Amino acid sequence: MKSIISILLAFMLLLCACPALCAQGNVSDIIGGNQDHLLLATVVDIDGSSIILAPYHSIYVNDSATKSLNENITVEKFRYSYCDDHTDISMSPRVGDNIFISLDKSGSKYTMANGAYKISSVDYKLLTFYASESMRESECLADIVALAYFVRTDGSMRDFRFENGSLTTYIDDRPLTLYPTENIAETISFVDLSGQVIGGAKIKDVIIDGEKPVEDEIDYRWLVAYGIIFLGALVGGIVVYNATAKDILNRKSSRKESK
Repeated sequence: MKSIISILLAFMLLLCACPALCAQGNVSDIIGGNQDHLLLATVVDIDGSSIILAPYHSIYVNDSATKSLNENITVEKFRYSYCDDHTDISMSPRVGDNIFISLDKSGSKYTMANGAYKISSVDYKLLTFYASESMRESECLADIVALAYFVRTDGSMRDFRFENGSLTTYIDDRPLTLYPTENIAETISFVDLSGQVIGGAKIKDVIIDGEKPVEDEIDYRWLVAYGIIFLGALVGGIVVYNATAKDILNRKSSRKESK
């Protein structure tokens, strides 16, 4: 009886861990070169069962990689690869999307192999991977960060370690933390529910109580203060001038009368 309970518990734990393992496994397969093509491309057309891609750059992982793709290719319809907990953004590619995709080829047909991700640009040196705002500071974001570094180095950075929600790599045998860090904007662009990229600075960091930025408010107060001082000095000068002039006239009048 105890052995049966132990088996059931182990099976339940395996089911709970499966999504994370599968997500990380796809990333490991991509980085390990377990596909025919790794491609940066733009979606140029979508029909009933296929998506047409315009290739821009191929990333080579091993010597068995095939040649670059120079002409538009037709890929069996696919969806973006986000984990089940963060599917609050569009999973379906649209015309004009820039993407990074792992492809297999069978005859003349292409299919997604280990994942597809929306990116900001097809220039591997500058691109960022799109991710839902709900993924911010989540463990599963480490997978996408790893892919971003892998792609931005044109496939040369491959030694990643996933442990307790952290992502590290090793440079000259020294560990370097890639996630979580404050430099997340270098590799990830967070998007809202409508798919729009969220700016790096949050509104609450700039605006206070719905008023103007603090900088503007301080500048405005100083301007008013200086204006009051200037007007006070001007009015005071006029008053003193008038009083002095009146006194001089009175003295002159007194002298004339005495004569």
